[in-house]
Amino acid sequence: MTTGRLFAAVVTAVVAGGLVAMVSVHVFAENQGQLRQLPEAREEGPMSLEKALAARRSIREYTPEPLSDEQIAQLCWSAQGISEPQRELRTAPSAGATYPLELYVVTAEGVSRYVPQQHALERHKEGDLRGPLSAAALNQPWVARAPAV
Repeated sequence: MTTGRLFAAVVTAVVAGGLVAMVSVHVFAENQGQLRQLPEAREEGPMSLEKALAARRSIREYTPEPLSDEQIAQLCWSAQGISEPQRELRTAPSAGATYPLELYVVTAEGVSRYVPQQHALERHKEGDLRGPLSAAALNQPWVARAPAV
């Protein structure tokens, strides 16, 4: 166990081809404080929510290409982004607007925490940690092969 602050990520996203699944993972803050600004998220898309829900299916094979900054930005905003800046309300509901969930993105480059107030990623650990996550994802090896978790 390394020194540093332990972060328990309650929700992370397994992302590829529009798939979003929930997993739990522990992350150690190593490079805390390095922010990378994300591109602005879209508030309108090419598909209605109803069509997206009707077309949703679980998949087990992903393309090896990494996600673009725009894709990561859109997914982070959709999961925990600020949708009403004046009161800092988010896209995800929360009792009493306490927002106890933290969103982490794990890619081949490392682990980053999403900072909704700045729509940015804060780097926590360098290196590809997707492989060890398969145990945290109930030993599902296809999760470790996803471009982002």
